[in-house]
Amino acid sequence: MNYEAVFTQVAILCIMIFVGYYASKRNIIDREANRKFSDLLLNITLPCMIITSFQFDFSAEVLYDAGRILIIAVLIHLLSAVVARVIYNKSPWQTASVLRFVTIFSNAAFMGFPVIDSLYSQIGVFYTAMYVVVFNLFVWSYGVILFTGQKDWSSIKSSLLNPGIVATIVGLILYAASIKLPLPLFKAFSMVGSMTTPLSMLIIGTLLAQVNYQEILKGQHLISGIAMRLVGLPLLLFIILYFLGIKGVVANVLVLVTAMPAAAITVIFAEKHNADALLASRFVALSTILSLVTLPGLILFLSMVS
Repeated sequence: MNYEAVFTQVAILCIMIFVGYYASKRNIIDREANRKFSDLLLNITLPCMIITSFQFDFSAEVLYDAGRILIIAVLIHLLSAVVARVIYNKSPWQTASVLRFVTIFSNAAFMGFPVIDSLYSQIGVFYTAMYVVVFNLFVWSYGVILFTGQKDWSSIKSSLLNPGIVATIVGLILYAASIKLPLPLFKAFSMVGSMTTPLSMLIIGTLLAQVNYQEILKGQHLISGIAMRLVGLPLLLFIILYFLGIKGVVANVLVLVTAMPAAAITVIFAEKHNADALLASRFVALSTILSLVTLPGLILFLSMVS
């Protein structure tokens, strides 16, 4: 990965985010349209992108790496949960639940897939899909517990029917059985899936346009929490993977997905369960803005040490 390619890809993503910001400010994309775009991305374009990312020749080594990513992704979420529990053990529940959630869960789908796709293409999406399977299982189990204190088995079962997980399972079956989609179907899925990156960036841009920037820095633990989300945990993971001898694309994908800003679903969970939704919205917005600086720096760092 050369430096020029890194900055070019990041610049492209930033420009698309600005287009979404501009469209929202001009009222071309309103909140209802943004919600529909999110549904389209999560239910249609992203599953198509995932399925087509599995359409390459079978390799036992790649399948082995996919298994390693599943295991490591579980360990990442468990480690993040322990760190969050220790750091925010004295905060009141309304605040602690939000801070713990954003520490554990990154924006792996909305930003993870497009960023990884722009850097590592098909194999990167393949590996990211493995991570997101674990992410979804944790967010609808432990994530719910953080806000309610109770196990919600219906949420866990529904997470197994998430379109992203279903697409991953379908893609894995096709990959393991060396089944190639008919060319018209592959081309159609590929073209629809290619909408994921620009659609995701537009959505992020419209969300940033709705932020009250005069109020954004208010909130206890905001800066320290974002530093942990964007820098602390990714660097800790990098060190652990380095000493375990895990390098290359597998390590880079895991570190970068961990370095994504806070998951947008944090705000929805906080509002639903009467936690500090205002803190959640500030955290998601500010971490997304700052990630436009931290992600290029991290990508550059990974390219230097690879």
